Amino acid sequence: MTPAVRRIGITATPAPWSKSFRNYARDHAAGVEVETLLDPRQLHRPGRAPFNILLVDDTARIFSSPVIAEAVGDGTFVVGLLDQTNGMGRGYLERLGVQLILPAATAPEELIQTVLRLAPAPEAAQPSDAGPPKAEAPGPPIGGRRGDGDRAGAVSVWYGVTGGCGLTETVIGVAESLAAQSAVLVVETDPLASSMAARLSRSPAVGLSWALGRVSHGQPALPDGLAGARDDGARPLGRFDLVAQTSLPGGPPLTDPNSLLALISEARDRYNHVLVSTGALVTAPGPAGTDRFAGGRALLGVADVAVAVATADPLGAVELGGWRAAAAELSASGPAWAVLGRGGRARFEEAQLAELVGAATAVRPFQRLWFLPEDDAVRLARWNSHLVARGRWHACIRRLAAGLGTVEAVPHVPAPARSEGWGLVVSR
Repeated sequence: MTPAVRRIGITATPAPWSKSFRNYARDHAAGVEVETLLDPRQLHRPGRAPFNILLVDDTARIFSSPVIAEAVGDGTFVVGLLDQTNGMGRGYLERLGVQLILPAATAPEELIQTVLRLAPAPEAAQPSDAGPPKAEAPGPPIGGRRGDGDRAGAVSVWYGVTGGCGLTETVIGVAESLAAQSAVLVVETDPLASSMAARLSRSPAVGLSWALGRVSHGQPALPDGLAGARDDGARPLGRFDLVAQTSLPGGPPLTDPNSLLALISEARDRYNHVLVSTGALVTAPGPAGTDRFAGGRALLGVADVAVAVATADPLGAVELGGWRAAAAELSASGPAWAVLGRGGRARFEEAQLAELVGAATAVRPFQRLWFLPEDDAVRLARWNSHLVARGRWHACIRRLAAGLGTVEAVPHVPAPARSEGWGLVVSR
């Protein structure tokens, strides 16, 4: 068998980090192959696998955003190195489409450790006379567990702000991207509809209500509460686990907020990332707080990051402002991101929408604003019952997932009364 190596491409640049990184990798990093790239065509050499990692900086203009998007679509993780003194700035790297931004002054030993975490060791190559290995599409890891000690998993709560924003597909895409390197659980808690089980060809026999019933009686809900394979033999989609919303005539039953929070707490101990998909954020509670939206309010208090998803149009921008005000009314203390989905191709439209969102959330802005483009690949994937694996939307989803991958579970503190120091970072 041929020893497996991680292939790392670095942009040709006069910046000091390049030489330091290459020297350190040569002397201290086993199983790493570093290649300096002078031309974008070096990313796609016939007969060679894509690079695991691509390192670019903001001092060289070798790569363009379409080239970076294509590399991400091929499975390459792109890291941007920011030179605060001599570079073109964070905005240049974000427009380029890098998935993670680090200071160019990062020590080479720290940078190589980050690279090794982002690019797990590949399987060893088979001898040439053994023929190509037979690949099998991965199924969902039933009851998968994380392997990083006692650190709690990060919880992101995804709110649907407007109808038709692509919330379900966005959560699925981000979960699938994160699941390539982490143990991921998706919990569907939409109080008005259930669609995850059908979209992912999972069984609806065991749903959220069953899992919450177990929790309310002091019993563990995982892994028995996960949605498994269907009885018709259909292969489940996705490499992540799922607790699906219960599908009943008249819609899902009311969710007990305390049981839901207990389920999320249990999930933190088993998974690196817990993605909770829910509906609108409604601040006015019903009698004794037992309305259908009580779960969404409760989740806001335990989210390490809350993500509001709306359509990429002026109405969506305005509704994001209403969502942010509602979150502030509920004393949300964690970071809040916004996603504008199903957007057009024009940068002018994105700039206009970013201004609208900024104006609607001037008192308490979002920390990040992401754009997801409209893409026929998403429509075809839903029609053909498979997951999106390439295209502009997929490349943006991978960048969103990379940003989410930097979120860690942290103790929540009361929300500040003013917004000084909070900046809106626009990503696409």
